[in-house]
Amino acid sequence: MAYYYELVAIEYDHNDGSYEIDSKSEIETLKIDRKLLNNVSADKNFLDEAIVIAKKDLPKYISSYDTKTKSWYKNLPESVALIMIVSREWETGLS
Repeated sequence: MAYYYELVAIEYDHNDGSYEIDSKSEIETLKIDRKLLNNVSADKNFLDEAIVIAKKDLPKYISSYDTKTKSWYKNLPESVALIMIVSREWETGLS
């Protein structure tokens, strides 16, 4: 099985408690211990996992050569407080 990751930037307004998705980015590799991820699968045949982290913590999970994700992170607005990391499983041998 193979996995790919999506990063979802979430804005949070602490005054009214509202959340809003700012943007998302696909990423092929992430330096994360898969044990930290929680199973959020609706389909038992695949494994979808997720975790929510503080925006300031994302750089430690980004590979040093991943300029696309570094640029996405750098351009996030100050109002983004949270990053949801979603890991999706996909089959490489399906025909």
